[in-house]
Amino acid sequence: MIYIRGHASDYDGWAQACGDRGWAWDNVLALFKRSEAHELGATEYHGAGGPLPVSTIGTPHPLSVAFVDGAMANGHRLIEDFNADEMVGVGYNHTTTRGGERMSAWTSFVCARSRPSGPDGQHRCAGASDRRREGLRRGRGVLP
Repeated sequence: MIYIRGHASDYDGWAQACGDRGWAWDNVLALFKRSEAHELGATEYHGAGGPLPVSTIGTPHPLSVAFVDGAMANGHRLIEDFNADEMVGVGYNHTTTRGGERMSAWTSFVCARSRPSGPDGQHRCAGASDRRREGLRRGRGVLP
């Protein structure tokens, strides 16, 4: 559920090492932005119209707050967005969630392209997780 992409220098290093500029940060950032539906909208580092919901943590757990506060009291810098230009510090990660529920790559990218199948015209995507839930409901922990 944590949404973290890596630092620009990582991608630029890979592009140089493999001789493929397609891995350069400026190229992959455009793809990341196109895939995101960030709750805060489009920015220099995030997109708003993609299939993958990205959210901030609205109300952090009290232990998380204590950890972040303690780290800051000991000289660590607060980082508002670990997917921006600076990753060294402390803060709260963004997540791939919508309405408090995990949004997996399957749900976001595959199911988003499925045809409406519900009686109300909504998209339904029956995948492995649905079969697994049914198996657990029937008392079977492993799918046949």
